[in-house]
Parts: sequence; C-alpha cells; structure tokens
Amino acid sequence: MNNSPTTRSQFIDLKRRISTVEYSKRLLEKKRDAIMRAIEADRRAYRIMRSAFSEGCKQVYLAYSLVRLFEGDAAIKLLEVGVKVLKLRECDHAIAGCKYPEFIEAVDESKRRGETVFNPILTSLYIEDLLEALNKMEGLLWQFINLQAKLKALEAELHRTQIKINTLQYTVLPALTEEVKRIGEILGDRERHEHFLIKKSITSRPYFQR
Repeated sequence: MNNSPTTRSQFIDLKRRISTVEYSKRLLEKKRDAIMRAIEADRRAYRIMRSAFSEGCKQVYLAYSLVRLFEGDAAIKLLEVGVKVLKLRECDHAIAGCKYPEFIEAVDESKRRGETVFNPILTSLYIEDLLEALNKMEGLLWQFINLQAKLKALEAELHRTQIKINTLQYTVLPALTEEVKRIGEILGDRERHEHFLIKKSITSRPYFQR
C-alpha cells in the first residue's frame, strides 16, 4: 500500500473506505447486541428446562429400574413392539442473520408407545409409571434439544461476529487510518512545495524587481 501513487483521488477513496468500514462495524455491533440479548433470554429458559429435563430423566430411570427389577427383561422387550421409526421435520429460523434449526417430531398421535401392547387392566403399576414418565418426557425432550441447538448456533455466530468486529477495529481501521495519515502528509508537503514554487515564480518576474 505504501508503494501506491499518492494522489488526491486515492486519499478520498481511503476516506470513503474508512467510512464504509466504520458503518460495517456499527452494523456488526448491533448484530452482536441482538444475539447477546437472545442468548441471555434463552440461557435463563435453558437453565429452567435443564432442571426439569434432569428431573424427568430421574423419574424415567427410576421407573425403568423398577420394571426391570419386578417385571424382568421380557416386559422391556415388549415395549419395543409396535414402535415405529421416528420421523423428524427440520424448520430453519433466523435471529439477526443467524440461522438455527428446529426439529419437529412427525408422529402418528393415534399410536403412542405401548398402547397397542399393554392393557391397562392387566399391566402392572410399574409399567404404567414408566409409560407415563416416557410420555411426559417426549415433549420436554424436543424442547430441550431445540433450545440447546439454538443456543449453540447463536453462540457460534456471536463468536464469529466478535472476530469480525475485532478485525475491523484493531486491524483494518488502524491500517487505513495510518495510510490516510501518510498520504495526507505527502499531499500536504507537495502542496506547500507547489505553493512555494508558485510564489517564487511570481516574485521572480521582471515587474516585481526594482
């Protein structure tokens, strides 16, 4: 950059580039602030949901252990009968230009887990407790997964945005400012020298001499 011709047009172009970089930096800072607000709100919800999810997992684990203890492995294997492959739909959302996925369960509500195999009258209370705990965890599970995926996407985008801001602030802007200063000094010296030559040329004409 230092070897480029020092012209007035280059000086003006660099000034415009500085204005563009500063504008881009302000836009990135607004994006960063919007993402940070979204992350803070989701983190509060995530802490509450993680606590509820952990409690639900404990209930499922307890019910599963009681079924294994009192009903045996045969009852666990019967739970797999009639269970279809889970199908998901992915929907994309965006916050401040940051895309994140949302996974939606596409399941036939008429056939829930275990209803085609176990008769409530003939089924033990342990299996009923396990089925109830699993059904409660289904909705919470996908909420937990979607919120976690959203937080990861927002945090990754926040990191990338902050890197861009730091690059503009500590690398691009100082380099452009230094170059503008250098060209300004050269143009200033050139103008002073030209002014001196013009003044000298005028004063050296015959009608200025006595």
